[in-house]
Amino acid sequence: MKKRLISFGFLFSLLFLLFMPHAQAVQIKSIQRGVVNFDTWDISQSVNITPVDMSKTIVLLQNTPGNSTNDQNFFYTTQFESSSTIQINRAGAATSNASAAVAWQVIEFTDGVRVQRGISSIGQGITQKKIILASDTDFTKAIPIIQTQAPFTNTTATQELFLLPSFITEAPDQKLQLDRYSATSTKTVQITWQVIEFLTDATVQTGTSSLPVAVATPQTVDQAITGVTNPLLFCYFTFRTGTTDASEEKKYLPTAEFTGASPYTNIRFTRYMSSGSASTDVSLRYYVVDLTGPSNLYQANSFNYPANSANTWAISASA
Repeated sequence: MKKRLISFGFLFSLLFLLFMPHAQAVQIKSIQRGVVNFDTWDISQSVNITPVDMSKTIVLLQNTPGNSTNDQNFFYTTQFESSSTIQINRAGAATSNASAAVAWQVIEFTDGVRVQRGISSIGQGITQKKIILASDTDFTKAIPIIQTQAPFTNTTATQELFLLPSFITEAPDQKLQLDRYSATSTKTVQITWQVIEFLTDATVQTGTSSLPVAVATPQTVDQAITGVTNPLLFCYFTFRTGTTDASEEKKYLPTAEFTGASPYTNIRFTRYMSSGSASTDVSLRYYVVDLTGPSNLYQANSFNYPANSANTWAISASA
């Protein structure tokens, strides 16, 4: 069985794309990328880039933290200081083992997209946040990109950092809605958000799924979709934590992949460990972008990381 694996998080693998010139089509103008290192005490780093049009640019992050038990070291947000500088932040740093490497990508489009962005927060006792967007936002062509951070000095409230995004209309406003299961921590979660609209040469599907409480490992759930040929998969999830399973994120963090052959009609969600404890269900929302214009999508098969080491990912042109 042929598979395309797209990992959760901030989705670096989604954008190995080479767009062919086509007037008004979705075209990538440039991709800038790099790695910035955070030392033990660092909470913010600035990165200089070649100037971009921020209304047509998205920023993605992926981090590799040190050996720490503090969520404040693991979660990062980013925003533009200017058209030529991005700032990458975390909420705090522990006294030891807080070093981290954060990979970043700045993807600027020439045509065919519009990007909105902003900052927000969600506090104690609040499980839902609504953010007003431009009144002409077309939700049928839009994808959210969400990043969070919080000064959590342990890992017992990690679930509060995972927000499930959706688009809603509450007349007269168009809104981005962010949901989470619980909000018992006394500390506020900081949010940076981006919404990219594909104005032409793309279709967007979205829907919800779930991984219910289960004992079997691994646990998989299939989600049927309308067939797509050149798809990008954006997935988000939020989860509950059973009393005996707090701080064991391995029981909640799933992967998502297209299965079968093109045109792809199925997404498979998998988590590789589950305990069967109460309140260990996972809610999911997916966004599938099918590129209908002239483009080449590069793909890779799934792989596993050996313990305490790095790995490489070979890519090949899609058939």
